[in-house]
Amino acid sequence: MQFSIAVMAHHTRQDNLKNVVEALTQQGVPESDINTIIDYDSEGIWATAMKAWLSHSDFPHHLVLQDDIVISKDFISIVNSVLQTVDDNFAASFCDKLHNMKRVYSQNKHWLATTQVRHAQALLLPVSWIEDWLTWSEWNVRPEYYHDDGRLEMWLKHTNQVIHHSVPSLIEHKDSGSVFTQAQGKDKISIPYSCWKFIEDDDRQEYTWDVKPTNVYKYRYVHNNNEQLFALGYDMPLQILEQGSTNSRILNFESISTPYEEIMKHARKERGLT
Repeated sequence: MQFSIAVMAHHTRQDNLKNVVEALTQQGVPESDINTIIDYDSEGIWATAMKAWLSHSDFPHHLVLQDDIVISKDFISIVNSVLQTVDDNFAASFCDKLHNMKRVYSQNKHWLATTQVRHAQALLLPVSWIEDWLTWSEWNVRPEYYHDDGRLEMWLKHTNQVIHHSVPSLIEHKDSGSVFTQAQGKDKISIPYSCWKFIEDDDRQEYTWDVKPTNVYKYRYVHNNNEQLFALGYDMPLQILEQGSTNSRILNFESISTPYEEIMKHARKERGLT
């Protein structure tokens, strides 16, 4: 195996964790090679995610899984075969739901390369990215913003890196709700979504997972939703009024007069980091 693995879990869902570990061992992964990161103290998603990412080994890539997933039967062998054909800068998500995935699938391609990340159930990142991403995120993003997927997406846009989403999804998200201990004082928020077209529910029998230009659909996503702009230090009501925007969900950094670096400087200043 050419990558290390961590599974992050909430202490109330250790049965889920057990199922994920069992699924991995059934595919030949020694249990001793699986780092389990359990949030016993309800520290929250981001604190647990950081521990999971920092548990990487000396392999070039590190895979972090969440506890509420179903793993496809050939997942580990597919990841191993893909990593034999790419460089150490390859990043992948195996469970997401993006609007361009249907188009990718209709063109008989199997990878969507973009800066977009909506779900973090199964992410494979270069180990060389991890320290830079976590440090940038801690320095530039408000601490109360706990979404690990959103933090990764913002860093990808900032560094002009892309992540490759598998089409169809090699991991399915179980409809068990997400535990957000930091969300508005609530212990749980149920989010009933699944990843786009789980491979084991697909009628196709053969897939080509080579990461070649003919098998990759590229989409440059530069928009940032209001939640992300706030996370980076924007005074959202003021900025929306200044832009005269009637769109309450999506703004484009390239259309905003304040440069990206200035946004981050403002965030650092507000948090007393400059």
